[in-house]
Amino acid sequence: KNMTNQEILSRFHGKERDAVSEILNKVSNSSVGNINDDVLKFIKYKDEYNESIDSSHIESLSKAVSKIESKGYWDKVAFFAPAIGNNLSAALMTVKNPNGQKMEATNMSDSDYVKRNGFVVKGANTDKFISTGFVPSDNSLTAEDIGFGAFIPEYTSRNPLSSGSLISDNPASGDVRLFVLSSKSTGTGAIGIGTDSANLPSGKGLYMYNNNGDRQIYINGVAIRSESSVSNTAPVDTEITFFKSTRNGNVYYQDGSIGGFILTSGLTQDEAEHLSTTLIEFYIEIGRISSSYRTVFFGDSISSGQGSTDILSKFSSLVSVGIGSEEINYSCPSSELRRDINLAVSGYTKYPDAIKLPVNNFVIVYGTNDMNNNDGDANGNATAIADYKSKLTEIVQAVKSQGVRVVLCSAPYNQTSNATKRGAYGTAVSEVATSENVVFVDLNTLMSDEVDPTALMADANHPNNDGHKFIADAIINAIK
Repeated sequence: KNMTNQEILSRFHGKERDAVSEILNKVSNSSVGNINDDVLKFIKYKDEYNESIDSSHIESLSKAVSKIESKGYWDKVAFFAPAIGNNLSAALMTVKNPNGQKMEATNMSDSDYVKRNGFVVKGANTDKFISTGFVPSDNSLTAEDIGFGAFIPEYTSRNPLSSGSLISDNPASGDVRLFVLSSKSTGTGAIGIGTDSANLPSGKGLYMYNNNGDRQIYINGVAIRSESSVSNTAPVDTEITFFKSTRNGNVYYQDGSIGGFILTSGLTQDEAEHLSTTLIEFYIEIGRISSSYRTVFFGDSISSGQGSTDILSKFSSLVSVGIGSEEINYSCPSSELRRDINLAVSGYTKYPDAIKLPVNNFVIVYGTNDMNNNDGDANGNATAIADYKSKLTEIVQAVKSQGVRVVLCSAPYNQTSNATKRGAYGTAVSEVATSENVVFVDLNTLMSDEVDPTALMADANHPNNDGHKFIADAIINAIK
């Protein structure tokens, strides 16, 4: 920290000196101070072994680490794999790792790495995985003070296994302790230690979990949850791996995408929030996430993509592509707007977390489960509909208060409720849209008016690929 640039350069020779000189000049010009020792080791290793990494990405990395160091908690970072480079070998390099400068990939090749995203494994049961070499308990990380974060370029795995994890430890017996999960069937995932976990939306983003007596969850640099009652104190005492997890004596391989991973110990809440913000800025700088235009999709299993045959065919993905937006899918399958049911958290319960995300658009598609599961009247219960309308109004007002555009949709056509009941719920949504002056898309009427609306359905309640495209086109036309 106290060395001049010339003193730093005196440590290097030849092409190493040229590379360090280039970075020093850029870092000096960006007013972030001298290069951190761990970043210098990273650069030296890169040049010694001819690893291919863009100098602009190293500059962004150095700037991020300097920001962390300037706040005084870089020493609390125990492991950091930014997953940057022009090929798999370079991306396996780590900035901080007590067990060496690189992770180890098994059965993987350059085709399993995409510069814009990170590590990408396609297809179930591929036996492809990455060993970090890092055991948290061996490095003084405890369940009470551990923190970790993962950048997920595409959160939902293509072929998820019910027991697989994108990132986890590998105990010889019992269940995993540390994990990042994903699921295509639900469009959501989870992050946590043992049973102290939190559900996550799907979509590209940086997800962080921090324990310091309380538990904090961060999404894309925003603190969305802080809870006490951390109950899991058993150590995480086996190696952390990517795309592989060992649960109850069984090994599972998971496909999906991982664009970076970090482990910390004893961060305060302010430090964890600063780290989350700094890392998301880093991934924005290197082009892994957009800083300009994002859309939240808020709803039930229809919004999470159920009924579509693949990720790219769900309406939220089609809308995001159509309007040039980054998708944040904050949907919960089987959920209602009005009330929690078993593990299906209601829209009303979870909206305070969802509105904290920095976005431009907030698309709400709720009501199918409210009318089908929570309203026993054939044509719609007036009291239930009034409560639905009241809670929907509260959510819309809360989103608007954040300066975010709301796109409010009636629940799509379904075959479980009759036309009168669907219309009653659709009218309630329309009245909220009118009173709050927000965009309204009457999906129920648009789909019902088709010659054969059942042709748009995968089953009685969920649209097929054609139905998802129909919904996407309607929303895109309303937004544009």
